[in-house]
Amino acid sequence: MISEAEALQIAEQYLSQRSHSVDGGVAIIKDKTIQKPYGWIFFYNSRRYLETGSPLEALGGNGPVVVESASGRVHALSSAHSTAAAIAEFERLPRE
Repeated sequence: MISEAEALQIAEQYLSQRSHSVDGGVAIIKDKTIQKPYGWIFFYNSRRYLETGSPLEALGGNGPVVVESASGRVHALSSAHSTAAAIAEFERLPRE
């Protein structure tokens, strides 16, 4: 089992590796984190958006990421549907 702090670090590393093209990088919105029995759901956006609030700096198509507490495994959730629908879809998947 990993702690929430470890899960946050894993999510930050995962997002950092995938956001090279985002000027200023991305940041997790810590007060939006959802804790579930299987792990944590982290939401993020561009640092510039979080600093300025300008919609021109916001990311599009950035679904949240799940970090499983048992394994530290990361799952990127879809942004094609609502967040609630993406979480529900993830929760229907079998766990190892």
